[in-house]
Amino acid sequence: MARKYFHQISSPKKLHPANQAYYHWICGALAANESDLRKAKEEYFLAYEGQLRTENDMSVLACILAQIEMREGNVDAARQYVEKARALDHEPMVKERIEELLLKVGGK
Repeated sequence: MARKYFHQISSPKKLHPANQAYYHWICGALAANESDLRKAKEEYFLAYEGQLRTENDMSVLACILAQIEMREGNVDAARQYVEKARALDHEPMVKERIEELLLKVGGK
């Protein structure tokens, strides 16, 4: 149902850059929900590279991308995303997730 309404946005490239980043985040979540990890990764990356409003949001997306990289067996890439997330300002709940991921990827 959400996908039906969400895809009524006919020109996402015309959205404000920040809104465009969140558009890609939602597209990534929808793709992940449908088990399309290739599309999810692509959309999450576009969101991560976009103009997100907070460093916390960037940290969350870096963690999501790290999880996808780990699933694909790319531990080094996952570690880089976790380190990027750790370097940003983030909420305590995100910090907990970063610490969990650091243990999985062998971070410092």
